[in-house]
Amino acid sequence: MPTTVVNTIGTGGDYTLPQAWEDDCPANLVTADEIWRGEVLNQEFSGAGNRLTISGQTTDETRYVDLTAQAGASFADHADKLTNPLRYNSAVGAAITQSSSYATAVIITTPYTRISRLQIGATGGNQTAGLSTTDTIIDQCIVQGNDRPVRMGATGGRVF
Repeated sequence: MPTTVVNTIGTGGDYTLPQAWEDDCPANLVTADEIWRGEVLNQEFSGAGNRLTISGQTTDETRYVDLTAQAGASFADHADKLTNPLRYNSAVGAAITQSSSYATAVIITTPYTRISRLQIGATGGNQTAGLSTTDTIIDQCIVQGNDRPVRMGATGGRVF
């Protein structure tokens, strides 16, 4: 049974930025026998260019990278969740967005990565909010972009 390593991401957390959390992930989660979980605090991570790239880890179905909102920090936990429109709105939960053209907010090339309960957005021209690869699971996320909000680049990716 793998060990789940949980870190918080955001002001006052274990890591201040999602990319710093990913950069610290072990290269081989199978050998480490770990699930590398990042829990994003209720804040927005925004700026120009790619905001987060999850890449380079060796994973399998039971040892993988897992990025989610901390309990209580997701749009799905918001007090007005039943009446809030289902579109990107950083005021209602943890969010990652980028604002430049020809960029992607979240790029995933590590197989079996899981992203859940987050808002992922992109406002620049010719950009993508999220890009995934083999066996990626995107669950309970709001993904909004001007061009291609989600681009599945390989087989087995699932969006719920």
